[in-house]
Amino acid sequence: MGREIRRVPADFKGIKVFATGFMADFFKSIGASPLRIDAPDWYSSMDRGMIDVLPLGSFIVSMWKLHEVAKVHVIPTGDAISWTCLSYIMNRKKFEQFPPEVQKVIKDNVRWASTEITEIDEGNRIRSEKMFEEKGNKVIRLTPEEMKLWRDAALPTHEKWVKEMTDKGLPGRKVYEETKKLIKKYSE
Repeated sequence: MGREIRRVPADFKGIKVFATGFMADFFKSIGASPLRIDAPDWYSSMDRGMIDVLPLGSFIVSMWKLHEVAKVHVIPTGDAISWTCLSYIMNRKKFEQFPPEVQKVIKDNVRWASTEITEIDEGNRIRSEKMFEEKGNKVIRLTPEEMKLWRDAALPTHEKWVKEMTDKGLPGRKVYEETKKLIKKYSE
């Protein structure tokens, strides 16, 4: 989301984009300048031109009213990966100490909550994008050819992650390949 149309990685050279961690590495690799900005500062940073792009989901954009200061919304399509803000973190040894029936309740509820939140998020995404259009904002859905440019541009960052994991003795390649299979499976 931003003020100008930027569809492909080459459009991001020299622009300021909100990104941290893995995403900051990726945006650096395509020539952008990643910046860390706390959520309460997103609106004013976009309004004052301190940042050019905030790569956020449509519902987040509508919740924070960012569509008021950014009039262009570029939407990935196809096998774009996304996430739902839902995490359950527990010490494995502690979890394994629970009786099997308690473990099952926890696992079942994690699956249930993930499914429910994903469905709610998808509905809100659709409503948000419709509202952007009704407000006169430009909503652009990337073409398959544009998505391929993004996937190709991300490969060096993916390979860097695989190497970092492998260097730590972790199965980076295996996790990466399995992730690609799951993305393909659930994108069909």
